[in-house]
Amino acid sequence: MTDVTTLPVRTRPTYGVGSIAVAGLFALVYAYDVWAAWGNLIGISNVASSLGGEVVWWGWVILVASAALPVVVFLLALWLGRRRALAVRALVFCAGLAVISVTTLDILNRFQLGAFFT
Repeated sequence: MTDVTTLPVRTRPTYGVGSIAVAGLFALVYAYDVWAAWGNLIGISNVASSLGGEVVWWGWVILVASAALPVVVFLLALWLGRRRALAVRALVFCAGLAVISVTTLDILNRFQLGAFFT
């Protein structure tokens, strides 16, 4: 007869109160980014119409993408942070915020206000 040894089952962290609190806190920060992006979208369209112009098609694409980016990155960070320790989850959310900040600043740097409308 062969001797069968069982390997220990590796437990993974679950979503506890701390994980939910961290996700909720970062959800508020990500929601602020969404709010700011929608403010930019509405503000730029109002400025364009008050100057007698309109937002060009690629301007709309960039503005809507910058409003959707925080939602996509938050969901991606939430998915990537699953089954990780609490500190790692917080770092994943921080990395997502860094990606959003860099993207937003790059958009603002590359396209000045006048570039979005004709």
